Amino acid sequence: GRTGLLLPPREPWRWVEEIAPLLDDPDRRAKMSARAAAEARRRFPIDRHIAAILDVYAAFGEPPQRPPAPVQAVHDARRPPQGG
Repeated sequence: GRTGLLLPPREPWRWVEEIAPLLDDPDRRAKMSARAAAEARRRFPIDRHIAAILDVYAAFGEPPQRPPAPVQAVHDARRPPQGG
């Protein structure tokens, strides 16, 4: 695979067949790891997770008084404009 291996359960011989070659190929492991990390960042951006966490806090009331700066920035961006 490009970003990892998908192996069937209860077939340990298949795991050996697929994983053993990776042990002897650090270049392939490094490339697979880099592609997996890039794919994870693309599919699961941190701002989306922060927004989901803030939604949970909002369901129970206001978010914490002083969230970390990146969390506060996302919270501020999602806050509806106030005014009259």
